[in-house]
Amino acid sequence: HLSRRLSPRLSPRLSPRFVASTQAPFATEFPLTDRPLTDRPVSDLPHRRPATRRTEPRPMLPEQWIDHLERLAGPGAGPLPPDPTLASGTRGEQLLWRACAEGPTDAATADAADPQTPAPRESTEAAVDALLAARTGPILAPDAYLAIEVWAECELSAVHALHRLARRATGARRIARTSRLAEAIAWHLEHTQPDNSTNRPWALHAFLIADDGSGEAALYAETLLGNMRATEARDEPLSRWILADAARELRIALAAKG
Repeated sequence: HLSRRLSPRLSPRLSPRFVASTQAPFATEFPLTDRPLTDRPVSDLPHRRPATRRTEPRPMLPEQWIDHLERLAGPGAGPLPPDPTLASGTRGEQLLWRACAEGPTDAATADAADPQTPAPRESTEAAVDALLAARTGPILAPDAYLAIEVWAECELSAVHALHRLARRATGARRIARTSRLAEAIAWHLEHTQPDNSTNRPWALHAFLIADDGSGEAALYAETLLGNMRATEARDEPLSRWILADAARELRIALAAKG
C-alpha cells in the first residue's frame, strides 16, 4: 500500500483541534460576539464619500419648449404647410388640412389673422364631422396598400390638423372635436411608436398639451423631435414648418391658460 511506503513525516495527521471542530457545533468554534471589529473610535475611521445621487432631468416648461422649437424652426413659417398636396386630395388628412386652409389663417392668432377670411364651407365641415365619427381610435383607417411608416405619418398629420380645427371650432362641434382629438392621442400612446413614421414631428404640440402629468405623452413628443433631429428630415422645409406651427399652438394654449 502506498501509505506504508511514505515517510512517517509525510503521513497525513489530523490535529486534535481539527478533529474536535468536526464534532462540535459551528457556534462553539465561532461564537457570535458584540465586540466591535476594531477598538478605534468611530471618529477616527475613514469615511466613504457618499454616492452621488443621479437626478432625472426636469421636464421643459411650455415657455422653454416654445423657445426651443422656434430656434430649430427658424423664421418665416407661414400659417399652412408648405406642401400644397396636403389640402388637394381625397384622403382623410387632406380633408382636414383643406378645412384648415378654408378657415381663418390663425395658426397662431398672435400673428394677425385676416378677419376677411371666410370660415370653412359647411360642406367641408360636414365632411370633417363624418370622417371623425366614422371610427374610434385613429382618425384614419389603416390602409393595406400603405407601409406602416406612411400611414403613421398621414395619421399624425391628421391629428395635427384636427388640433387646430378643434381649437377653432365653437359650441357642440368644439366639444366633439376636442373629445375625438383626445381619443386619437390616447390610442397612439398605447398602440404606435413615435418612430413609426418618416421622422416628421407631426402633432408634437398636441401630445405635449395632452400630457396628464405622467410624462408619457411628453416623452412621445420628445421622441418625435429626437427622431427628426437624428435624420435628414431636420433640414426639410416641411419639418421646420411643423416645429414652427407647434410652437405657435403651444403659445396659444399657454395664453389661453392665462
